[in-house]
Amino acid sequence: MTKFNVLIVTPQPLRGAILSAEAEAKLRGFANVTVNTEERNWTSAEIGEKLPGFDAMLASWGLAKLTGQALTGADRLRFIGYAA
Repeated sequence: MTKFNVLIVTPQPLRGAILSAEAEAKLRGFANVTVNTEERNWTSAEIGEKLPGFDAMLASWGLAKLTGQALTGADRLRFIGYAA
């Protein structure tokens, strides 16, 4: 079974408050997960650089505006989840 590629753009500590270790482990069971390891929100341009090859993006508060330019290279993106 092919795994989905998921980009989690929400940085710590917020990511830990909305995504439990158990939930992340379940996600990793069916997806290749890449997380924002910086302690800040990425800019729209940074997100745009990272999106190619990802099937889904998970985000939350502080997400930079996703412009058309940022999404241009999102060749596989099919889902954006937003936790509030």
